[in-house]
Amino acid sequence: MIYTPGHTIDGLSFYHAPSKTAFTGDTVLPNGMAEADDKAGGRTDHYLFGLKALMKKDIHHILPGHGVPVVDHGKRLIELTYESLLVQLLGADEKIPWMSGAEALARQGLLEEAVFCCDKALAAKPGNIRPLQVKAMCLTDLGRGEEAIGVLDEIVAQQSRDPYALTAKGNALLVLGKYEESLEYFDQTVKIAPFIQEAKVYKGMALYLLGRYDEAMDIEIFRQEFSSHLKTELEKLAQEKGLGVGSET
Repeated sequence: MIYTPGHTIDGLSFYHAPSKTAFTGDTVLPNGMAEADDKAGGRTDHYLFGLKALMKKDIHHILPGHGVPVVDHGKRLIELTYESLLVQLLGADEKIPWMSGAEALARQGLLEEAVFCCDKALAAKPGNIRPLQVKAMCLTDLGRGEEAIGVLDEIVAQQSRDPYALTAKGNALLVLGKYEESLEYFDQTVKIAPFIQEAKVYKGMALYLLGRYDEAMDIEIFRQEFSSHLKTELEKLAQEKGLGVGSET
């Protein structure tokens, strides 16, 4: 059983793994898309959640609530339903402008949807920098650091002195707890673009979490941020990692 709300609040689908078949009710239909029925608790954001749950399964065949069964093309039908919902969400007429759609969705906090749009933009134009940048940002914020690093490596391969890509890669490494490795990228950024204060703050965080408190506090912008609101969060993170925490302020 897979919880697939959206059309209604209580939507359920059923997956039979041996035959790779899903019973999707009104969540996925062969000749259109069911609307979110607000009278039955349906919501567009919930609909996205339900479709993403189905997309994680290896579905070849679909038995819908209406229409004929779909054989062999179940995965593609789910993806088309997902795309149609994004079209509706973005207010597009027929076709999603993938890159502007990704940026709009990221601003709304719909990061997985933004990654999906970036992948579509990259399928049309592999190696395009802007969708790579947005995808890397979203993956980092989703906590998918290893994937983000792979995308950032593609950017750095094209633009080895892009300070924003270097900062982003350092941040992804920081999220993964690879503090020592992250320092290299923050140092490169500060050397290339010393005006990027974010890189200095991240460098201070990495040094602090490595137990190099004096070096961290020598970074003025980090010291200011630390005094105002970073201290509690960094102490919590350090405790989770089993690190000793200094008392320097």
